[in-house]
Amino acid sequence: MCGIAGVIEAGPSGPDGGSALAVVEAMVRALHHRGPDGAGVVPCPRAGAVLGSTRLALLDDAGGSQPWRFDPGDDASPVLAFNGELYNHPELAAALTRAGSPAPRSSCDTETLARGWRALGSSLWAQLDGMFAAAIVDGDELVLARDPHGQKPVFLWREPEGRALVFASELGALLAEPRVRRRLDPAVLVELGAIGFPLGDDALLAGVVSLPPGHELRVRVGEDGRLRETLFDFRGAPAPRAEPPLPDPRAAAARVDDPVDALVASLPGVVASHARADHPVGLFLSGGLDSGLLAALLVEHAQGPVHTFTLADDPEHPDLEAARTLAAKLGTVHHERIVSADEVEAAWPLAVAIQGLPAAPTVAELGGAWARQWVKAALVGDGADELFAGYRYHQVPHRTIGSMAAGYNRMVRQGAVPKGAGDRLRAQFQAFKDAEAEGPLGTPTALMRLFAEDRLVVNHLRRWDHGALAHGLEVRLPYLARPITAVAERLPWSALVRDAQGRPIPGKAPLRAAARRLLPESLSRDLTERAKIAAPSALAKVRAELNARCRAWMPAGHREGHPLAACALDEVSLVSIDLFAALYLLDASALGVPADALPVARARELSVAQLYARHGEALDAYWRGLELASPQPSPKTAVKPQPKSKPADLSALLHDRWTRGADRYADAALELETYTASNALLAELADLRPGMRVIDLACGTGATSRAAFERQPELAKVYAVDWSAQMLDEARRVLEGSPVHFAQAPAGALAPALLPVLGEQRIDRVLCNAALFQFPDYAGVLADLRQLLAPGGTLAFTVPEPTQGKAIAEVLARHDLYPLRGAKTSGFRPSPRQGPPGRPGARRGPPPQPSFEQRVAATEAAGWTLVHSQVRAVSMAAEEHVRWLLLPMFRHPSWAQVPDEELRPRLIEALRSEGERYPVAWRAVVVAPG
Repeated sequence: MCGIAGVIEAGPSGPDGGSALAVVEAMVRALHHRGPDGAGVVPCPRAGAVLGSTRLALLDDAGGSQPWRFDPGDDASPVLAFNGELYNHPELAAALTRAGSPAPRSSCDTETLARGWRALGSSLWAQLDGMFAAAIVDGDELVLARDPHGQKPVFLWREPEGRALVFASELGALLAEPRVRRRLDPAVLVELGAIGFPLGDDALLAGVVSLPPGHELRVRVGEDGRLRETLFDFRGAPAPRAEPPLPDPRAAAARVDDPVDALVASLPGVVASHARADHPVGLFLSGGLDSGLLAALLVEHAQGPVHTFTLADDPEHPDLEAARTLAAKLGTVHHERIVSADEVEAAWPLAVAIQGLPAAPTVAELGGAWARQWVKAALVGDGADELFAGYRYHQVPHRTIGSMAAGYNRMVRQGAVPKGAGDRLRAQFQAFKDAEAEGPLGTPTALMRLFAEDRLVVNHLRRWDHGALAHGLEVRLPYLARPITAVAERLPWSALVRDAQGRPIPGKAPLRAAARRLLPESLSRDLTERAKIAAPSALAKVRAELNARCRAWMPAGHREGHPLAACALDEVSLVSIDLFAALYLLDASALGVPADALPVARARELSVAQLYARHGEALDAYWRGLELASPQPSPKTAVKPQPKSKPADLSALLHDRWTRGADRYADAALELETYTASNALLAELADLRPGMRVIDLACGTGATSRAAFERQPELAKVYAVDWSAQMLDEARRVLEGSPVHFAQAPAGALAPALLPVLGEQRIDRVLCNAALFQFPDYAGVLADLRQLLAPGGTLAFTVPEPTQGKAIAEVLARHDLYPLRGAKTSGFRPSPRQGPPGRPGARRGPPPQPSFEQRVAATEAAGWTLVHSQVRAVSMAAEEHVRWLLLPMFRHPSWAQVPDEELRPRLIEALRSEGERYPVAWRAVVVAPG
C-alpha cells in the first residue's frame, strides 16, 4: 500500500507554477503517512513527467521499492508507481513466467504489475484481482489506471490551458501545486448536502476530479504543446490471448450456475488471498454477518494469531457483546475500545484534512492508529451490503429516491444551489425516471448501481483508504474481490430482497445461505439471524455529545446566517464544513500559518473547540464572499419526487423541523402544564408494572420517560428512541442516572435498531405522546412495533382532542394573525374559495383534525384492537400558548418574516383580549395487536 503522485506537462511550469520535480517532491512528503517505509521521485524527461511514491511494505520489504524501474540501470525504461494490493499476483506471476516473461527479481506484486504491463499492455487491467491505482510512464506517455470499484483513489487536476496534469492519492497533496486554486466546487457541495455523497467521486475543490473506477487514462504531450488524453473503460474487457492462458479472476465464479454454490466455492480462497502478507493481518469485527463470516474464514487461513478489533462509544453497544462472543468462539486475540467525545474532537481536524471532506471522524480514522499497534493490514466487511442488498433502502427504493429529491428541493428553497450546481443531480433523478420506464426492476436496479458505484466509493472505500492509511494501516475488502463481484453482478435486485412470491425478505440472502454452509451451525445461526445495525451507530452517542459542544462553540446566530446551513444535517456537519474551509479554502495569512502549509500541516495547528474563537472572523469573511443563489420559495429547478415516495419526503421534513428546534422545544416542553398533564395521563393509562420494559417512541426531550419512571420507579428499562440526535441530547440530560437505553432511529425502523439490543427480551409497553399520527407511514410504524412487543404488550399514545384548541386559531384569525387555509402568507386574508369572514360556510383556522373514531379506525385497519381511552382537560394561560406557538416546529409559515420579539406581544395581546386562559384536552388511547 502506498501513495502516488505525479505531473506531466508541456514545457516548464508557468509563472504561477513550481518546478515539476519540486512539486512532486512536496506531494510525496504530504503523503508520507500513507507509506512510511520508503519514498522516491523519478523524473521522466522524454514524457515531460515526474513520478513519485511512498511505500507501506507488506510483501518483500527489501525488494519492492518504488518508483519501480522496469530495467534497473536503463533510465529510458518504463517507470511504475503503484498503490494497492494484487491478490492474484502469485498466480499471475507464475502464468507470466510460463508465457515467457523474464523471471522476477522480487516477490512483490509491484513487479508482477510491471511484468504484466510489459507483456499485455492495457489488457492487463482486466486480469487483476485487487485494489490498485497505478501510474506508468512508458516512452512519451503517462498511463494512469484505477481498480474497477475505486478502492484506491486517484485525484486529477488539469491546467486550464491543457498544458499540465497533476495527480495524487489524496486531495490535500494536490495543493502542493501552486496553480491548484483553493476554490469550492458548489456542485459537489450540493450533492453532499442533498444525498450524502458526491456523484462521480469528485472532490470539493473546483477543477479537481477523480479518475473513474475501472478506467485507464493515457496522456502525452501533443505537437501543439497541449496534452492529449485517451480514456478507456476496461471493465468487462475480454481476457487477453496468451499461451498458456492467463488466469481469469472471474472465471471460477462464472462456471457455477448457482450463486450460493459460487460463493461457497470462492469465499475461502478470497479470504486466504487477502490474508497474504509478510506482516500480521487483522480484522475489524462488528459481530454481524459480513465481518463475522470473514473472521471465521480468516482464522482458518491466517499464518498466525488473528487480531480482531471492535470500537464503539458506549459499553452497552450491541456490536461489542456480539463481537466479543464471536471472537471467543473463534479464538481470536480480541481488542475492544470505548471512544470518548474528547478523542473524537481531538481527531477531527486531521480527519477532515486527510479525507478532504467535511465530515467528523469515523471508525476508520479512530481505529487506524489503534489497530496499527498490532497489525499492518486489516480486513473489513464493507461492500457486502451494496453488492447483496443489505441496507433498508434496498427494500424501499422509491422512498429512498423521494427522500433524496426532498433533500435537494429543500436546498433549492433555501438558496443553497447556485446556478448549474444541481445539474448532475437533476440528471440523476431523470435517470431514475427513465429507469422506471424499463419495468418494475428498473428503478431499484438504478438505485443499487448508484449506491454501489458512488456512495460506496466515497462513504466507505475512501474513508477506509484515507482514514486507516493516515496511520500506516492497510485495509482490505474481500467482498470486492473479482470472484465475489462476479456472483453479485449476475443477481437481479428481486433475487436479493424478495422471495418467489414477491414478499420482502432480509437482504443478502445468497450470502446468508453461503454462511450456513461454510460455518458450523453454532456460528452461522448467530451471524445470519442477527439484525442489521448500521456502522454509524457505533459513534452515535459521541456525535450527540459533539452536537451539544458545537452549539456551545458556534457564535450566536452562526447557523442561521451561514450560507451553507442547508447542506448540514446537524451542528457536527456545519462545523465540519467550517473546518474544511479553514483547512482547504482560507488563505494561509488568514490562519497565521506558513504559505506552503498543506491541509495536514494546518490541521496540527487547529483546535476545533477554538475554531470560532480564533478564526471566526476569517470564516465569516470567506462565507460572506461566497456567491450562492437567492432563496426560491417555489423553485423552478426543483425535482419532483417519485410518486411512491411521499411518505419519505414528509418524514424528512418532520425530521428537519424537529431537529432544528430541539433546544427551544426542550425548554418549553418540560415546563408547560399541558405537556406535563398529557405525559402523566399516558403513564397512568398504560398500566406500568415493576420489571417492565418500555419504549418511549419519538421520545423528544425525555419527558414521557420521566413521567413513566415517576409513575412506576421499578421499570426494568426504558428504550428512548428518536430520529433527531439533537432531541436525544436533551433526553440524555433529562434522564441522566435512569436505566435508559437511547437509540437514534426513525419511526418504522425500531425493530432493526432494538432487536439486537433486546436479544431474547421483548417490550411490554410502547408509549408515544402526541407524535404517532404525525408519522406518514402509520401502518408501517404499527407493523414495526408488532415485532417488538411481548405477548400481552400494548401501545399507549395521546392525541389532542380535535374540538379543543380551534378557538386559539379562530381568535388569532379575528386579529389578522392566523391565515385561513390557502390564504396569502403575508397575514390573514379571507380565502376567495371560502368567502369573506362571517358568511355562512366560511371556515377559519387550520383544517380539522381527524376525529377520535377516524384514528381508531385507522388503527384497527392495521390489525390492532382498542383496549380503552380517556380524556383529560387542562387550561393554558395565553403566554403559555404563545410560547408553544413560537417554537420552530409549530410556528406558522405566515410568520416566517416576523421576528419573535415583534410577534410575541401581538399574539399575547390578541389572546388576552378574549380570555386569560384557554382549554386544551388530550385523549390517551391504549391499543393491542389483534
